[in-house]
Amino acid sequence: MNEFNISQENWDKIIDYARIAYDNYKSEIGGMAIVCKDIEGNWHIEDPVILKQEISASNTSIDKDDLAKYYTKTALRMQDKLPNLDYRFLWWHSHHTMEAFWSGTDLEAIEEY
Repeated sequence: MNEFNISQENWDKIIDYARIAYDNYKSEIGGMAIVCKDIEGNWHIEDPVILKQEISASNTSIDKDDLAKYYTKTALRMQDKLPNLDYRFLWWHSHHTMEAFWSGTDLEAIEEY
């Protein structure tokens, strides 16, 4: 079975984004990352970033133009840097003080993408 892994540094970066959004705005926040497949077939979450977005206590919505730029820029960088690497885009978002569950934000993103 394949594993999904994230380094402590990348995990801390996502947690810091979420903590700052909650501490400063009492809001969720979302972002993107790359998931790269290694030779054993395991996946590694890399380069988490945040993009322009609307945030609230119960929702986050990434700007479509900013997302399109991210996809294009990142795909070109990956093609130039590691053309044979199997990778995927990963969308993530916080639930600030809520538990992990399939929220309306999650279900909407699944339907949209």
